[in-house]
Amino acid sequence: MANIIYTWLGGNRRQIMMALGLTVILVAPRIVLELYPLPNPLPYDHYLDFDASRDGTHLTPLEGLALGAIIVGLLVAIWRIQYLSGQPSQQQTFNTQRLMGWFLFAILFLNVPLFLDTRVPPEQIKVSEDWQHVQLWVRDNTPRSVTFLTPPTLDGFRLTARRAHLSDWKDGTLLVFNSDLAVEWYERMLALGFDPETFSFTPLSQTQVCAVAARYTLDYALVFRVWGIEGESVFENDTFAVLPVNNLACSEVAKEGS
Repeated sequence: MANIIYTWLGGNRRQIMMALGLTVILVAPRIVLELYPLPNPLPYDHYLDFDASRDGTHLTPLEGLALGAIIVGLLVAIWRIQYLSGQPSQQQTFNTQRLMGWFLFAILFLNVPLFLDTRVPPEQIKVSEDWQHVQLWVRDNTPRSVTFLTPPTLDGFRLTARRAHLSDWKDGTLLVFNSDLAVEWYERMLALGFDPETFSFTPLSQTQVCAVAARYTLDYALVFRVWGIEGESVFENDTFAVLPVNNLACSEVAKEGS
């Protein structure tokens, strides 16, 4: 790509048009995916990634372009200083133009998302914040030996809460090369409400939560409050509730079902 941009800087008319065409071909797929994202890429809503917040508080398009212009301006200044201090070699000139080409490409490519509305909806930001909150409570207030049922659409529980849980969607979708593991993961996803016909998760019912807890000998159920799971909770926030399995309102039939 740097060589293509370098051709922009010093080629003849025909070379410049070819370089421009190749650049458009390389950049077009990214632009298309930003404007027309794939339908339903996951069986659940996207949530805020805590290490890459995109809540609208970052660079505006104008700020991004201004920052890029400053960087390119500095590179041009360095290039001119080289000329003033003595005629640079052909290789030095090539290397400088090549570096400028890389930065120009980065500005054109990376600023595209700044012109699009990629902000996470406020309600999903709230869910993400509550998810972080409940995980920290679990980490600080439960024994390390316990195992949880958690919503399969949310990940990071083992890392943040430092507790075992049944499984989540991401467990089986990132580089799974063991067939036995894949089968077990899929069975757990079905138990946690995955519907392969609609490629989506359905909210768990009281009976399902009780059956899963009994089948896999779980200690706690961390559930969405909107599921309406009955039982005495030990922690709640606006979105989640933590219930010891022994506190769940389960009939004997539900406990034995699996």
